[in-house]
Amino acid sequence: MGPRAHHLRHRRGGRLLRRGHARGPRAHRLPSTVPGSSDGGRRLGGTFDLAVNLFSGRPVDPFSDDFIARNSADAEQIAVGWWPGDPRYPRAAFYGFAFPAPDGVSSAVLSPPAARFDPDLGEFLLDWDDVRTAADPHGDALLFARSVFRHASALAGWDELLTGSMDGDPPPLRPRRGIRREGSRDG
Repeated sequence: MGPRAHHLRHRRGGRLLRRGHARGPRAHRLPSTVPGSSDGGRRLGGTFDLAVNLFSGRPVDPFSDDFIARNSADAEQIAVGWWPGDPRYPRAAFYGFAFPAPDGVSSAVLSPPAARFDPDLGEFLLDWDDVRTAADPHGDALLFARSVFRHASALAGWDELLTGSMDGDPPPLRPRRGIRREGSRDG
């Protein structure tokens, strides 16, 4: 057992974390270049998911007034990730959702064919076993991520330049804004 696995075993319930660490996909391979902001992947303790969130830059009202919602759900976003499951859905899966969910988002026909919308969870799902046993697992995972992003961003009316980010063609950078400090490389 390597040092990382040893660390995971002793934090937050061991078995689930070791399972996720051993079976999880390589989140760093998912594209994350989006103007404004993109979190580039994360691991959250409570849910233990690996995700990439893409933001349109348009503000929205958070779904709750608690600290986390006020600071993480205050902008339009589309998330694609992987999690080892929970009591509501006891299988590992890739997931995708848009917040706020645009009208018609659940009617999507996504790729690959095993991808589907789960009305109980309110998210798109692609079971890990379907990806793992596919002829091209990495390709199917990317196909799912791109499919969720394209469908949700089109329905939400996002700038078409953002869809290029999923193919590695991000929009041009905006000029830097903010305070310029004397003697800094920016000023």
